[in-house]
Amino acid sequence: MCSSHTAKELNLKFNQLYRRQCNLYHTYAAACHLSDTAFSILYCLCETEADEHTTPFTQHELAELCSLPRQTVNSAISGLVKNGYVSLEQLAGAGNTKAVYLTEKGTQLCRQIVIPLIEAELCLKLSGRQLDLFEEELALILPKKEHPSGE
Repeated sequence: MCSSHTAKELNLKFNQLYRRQCNLYHTYAAACHLSDTAFSILYCLCETEADEHTTPFTQHELAELCSLPRQTVNSAISGLVKNGYVSLEQLAGAGNTKAVYLTEKGTQLCRQIVIPLIEAELCLKLSGRQLDLFEEELALILPKKEHPSGE
């Protein structure tokens, strides 16, 4: 192996970082008096709220985006509706499928708690930097390409 770290050690470290990140989001959601699921739903809705070209999410789509069971998402949405943060609207020609929208109260909540979190996240910036470093490391270990003529 090219590294002093085994795949198992790297996987353990990755999982530790992932659990730490999940715990940070959980702590933040709890401090905002929201379940993890409700916070995830608001996060998804808030991210797309400003984009007028985005079609509204259904409960099923939110379940997929949040990687959560549909019933869990449905229960959280029921609570968000009850608290006035989201509304459900029947989609034309889609049977019983309803779109989930932020209400004005939900939009205000997102401005207070979700937007500051998004602004605090450095994940994309750090991921980009990680890829830059990875690319540099690969350049050091990849064999130099020879010209087809052998030059």
